[in-house]
Order: sequence, then structure tokens, then C-alpha cells
Amino acid sequence: MASSGSIRPTPNSLVEGYEVPRDSSHMVQAKVMRNEQFAELIITGLYLVAFACVWLFRDRQYPSDLWSFSTSIALVVSGSGIWLAGRMTLGSAHATIPTAKALVTEGAYSRVRHPIYIGLQLMFWGLCLWFGSLIGFVASFVVDLPLSIWRARA
Repeated sequence: MASSGSIRPTPNSLVEGYEVPRDSSHMVQAKVMRNEQFAELIITGLYLVAFACVWLFRDRQYPSDLWSFSTSIALVVSGSGIWLAGRMTLGSAHATIPTAKALVTEGAYSRVRHPIYIGLQLMFWGLCLWFGSLIGFVASFVVDLPLSIWRARA
């Protein structure tokens, strides 16, 4: 029997016989995780929409001249390398939602402030040039670049 000074549990606050406040940290963490997962889906979706614009509104399957071919290959390869170097440097500090888990000043981050965003942008422009996608190039300035700037400042 409970003593007269104890708090009486309500049916909604009982979890396996223990009293849990309605705004427990577990409930707040669950809400934050759901919001982060939703934001990750939105961010990934926006990148996919931008890349879909390149593919759907392409002018060609492959470059017809040597300049477009070599420049697009150089942009995609260098962008991939910069992105990969940034991603490997971050390690466990990487997050889709920008959060300050740890300050990274080594590797690619010792030379460039945001190598992942720069690498993605270079790859995107290389694909736009490869496929001759003017709409994809415009989408890079309307969707991809603002998204990268927002994530870099967050």
C-alpha cells in the first residue's frame, strides 16, 4: 500500500509498474528522432528531385564534343573525390541533419570548410554538363545550392 506522501500513478503514466511523467525525456527523444527522420527524408528527397531534373530534362545521353566530355568527367571525378574525402574525415560525426557532434579540423576539413557540399555541387554540375541539362543546371541553383548553403550554416 502506498504511503500518504507518495504520488498516486494515473493509468496513462504507468509503464511496467513504474511511474513515468507524461513529458519524460524518452518521449521527447522519440519526437526529436521522428522529426530528424522526417527532415532526412525531405533533404534526401530534394537532392533526388534535383538529380531527377538532370535526368528527365536531359538533352543527350552522352557529350558530343571533347570539351563537354572531359570537363564533365573532371567535375564528377573531382567532386566525388572531395565528397568522399569529406565523408571519410567526418566518420561518426556525419549527420544528414546538421548537428555539431564534434569539431573536425583534419583531413579535407583542414583545407575546405564544407567539402561534402562542394563535392556534391561539383558532381551535380558535371552531370548537368554530361547530359546537357539546362533545367538540371537551373535546379542546382534553385534547389541544390540553397539546400547546401542552409545545411552549411545550420
